[in-house]
Amino acid sequence: MQDGKKYFGTDGIRASYGQYPISPLGMLDIARAVAQTIPSSLKNMPTCVVGRDPRASGTTLALSFCSGLCAQGVHVIDVGMLPTPAIALLTRLLQADLGAVISASHNPAADNGIKFFTSSGYKISKDREQAIEAALKQPAVASGAQFGAYREHADADAQYQTYCQQRFGVASMNGLKVVLDCAHGAMSYIAPAVYKSLGAELTVVGAEPTGLNINEQCGATDLNLLSHTVCLVGADIGFAFDGDGDRLMAVDHLGQVHDGDDLLFVLASARIAKGELLNGVVGTEFTNLGLSKALGRQQVPFFAAPVGDREVVECMQAKGLTLGGESSGHLVDLLEMTTGDGLLSSLLIVRALKQLKLSLAQACAAMPRFASRQLNIPCLPEQMAYLVQHLKETTASLQAFEGQVRIVIRPSGTEPVVRVRIESLDLEIISKLSELIQGAAQQAMAAI
Repeated sequence: MQDGKKYFGTDGIRASYGQYPISPLGMLDIARAVAQTIPSSLKNMPTCVVGRDPRASGTTLALSFCSGLCAQGVHVIDVGMLPTPAIALLTRLLQADLGAVISASHNPAADNGIKFFTSSGYKISKDREQAIEAALKQPAVASGAQFGAYREHADADAQYQTYCQQRFGVASMNGLKVVLDCAHGAMSYIAPAVYKSLGAELTVVGAEPTGLNINEQCGATDLNLLSHTVCLVGADIGFAFDGDGDRLMAVDHLGQVHDGDDLLFVLASARIAKGELLNGVVGTEFTNLGLSKALGRQQVPFFAAPVGDREVVECMQAKGLTLGGESSGHLVDLLEMTTGDGLLSSLLIVRALKQLKLSLAQACAAMPRFASRQLNIPCLPEQMAYLVQHLKETTASLQAFEGQVRIVIRPSGTEPVVRVRIESLDLEIISKLSELIQGAAQQAMAAI
């Protein structure tokens, strides 16, 4: 996990269902810890908005969490199954003190988790995560507080849909053929409704959630279905969300995949074309080198934040910038949203392409792509630090490739893997380095 924390990773707490604290009893403990760390400056009876994605375990975990909050004197507004960005938005619109979403994002159905938003709709800080972890270690005691009230909010999905439609503006999608892959996740009903309301000629896949098929061979982590469908129906563009709807990937009319770096370039290009002063764009250490080079030709600075959409947003805020994102598809336009929002980002992409009068393929052609390969090396959490250090020492000695390659090595904050990204203009170098790094990893693991 990150920063020495036991439970919190890059994006909230995540684990296999039943593994503490992602269990019914564990969620009661999390609720107690969260309630104890709500700032004392807030009113005596704070309010928390709670939502979830459609995982089979989500209802049980949400009920436990909501019960725990109420027992600690926190009012609960249950908005049901909604995308993560909708929870961030509703926390603001409903003037709640905290937002929580039960979800494991792009992970398989057997996993679940929880992440939190402040009253302003931003991810909670690392300091607050540490405070929650510290409270989790303390023995449970009776709160002695007045019980919080629980209520369901029936209009939550309509509020989110309306907000997204308004952000798209008065433009129409009439005549635009779009394919949406909803990952059998939280976008399954909302995203198609929004696109139909805007006039798109729509084909939808991955929108039949059973609770057990989320992210399964579909969505932002597996684009084969989307690419195939776009070509099959002759669509102009295709978009894929992940299970909780905060990521976006795209496919052009030729079936070619475009990741978050490409889409961030499209959004930046539209702003530049409008004559807006773009003082910089924020990506991460995993952002393709081609993006910074393409932006540099437009005299737009590029800044690399650590991986994680919260890190990207914090960097944007620190530098007074409004546009940023990750290769994985978290895109954030602070003029429109406070966190990664796959649906809203897709609407902004369509709007940008209309403004540029280009197809997605044409708009992305101006950004050179360095070839890349990502290795996900499985290991136990306690082995991560050793493996990362070993691989960094191994790659540091590769003087023959100096200046021709970029290698980024980091522990995942959401899965038990070490991620290695290799970039170069030479595919042969990438292949050789992949073999070398995988061999070094095997040797390191065997020595533990």
